[in-house]
Amino acid sequence: SVKVFCYPKDIGENDGAFEYIPNERDENITYIRGKVPEDLKKSDNYRKKLTGKSGEVFLVDTNRILHRAGYTENPR
Repeated sequence: SVKVFCYPKDIGENDGAFEYIPNERDENITYIRGKVPEDLKKSDNYRKKLTGKSGEVFLVDTNRILHRAGYTENPR
C-alpha cells in the first residue's frame, strides 16, 4: 500500500529521519519482526535516510520496502 508522509519541520539525519532499506526484488518483502532478509544487507550502510525541508511530501509503497522512523539525537 502506498502511504503519504509529510515533514512538519526540517528533518536532518539526526532528527528522526525516515529510514528505509531499498528493495531490488520484484516481489514484496516478508518481514519477520527484528529480522532483515540477508539479501537486503548488501553493505554495512544498507539503511538509507530520507531528510527533508518543512512541508515536503513523499510517497512510499510500504509493501515493497522495510521502513521505520529513525532515532533522534536532538530531542526537543
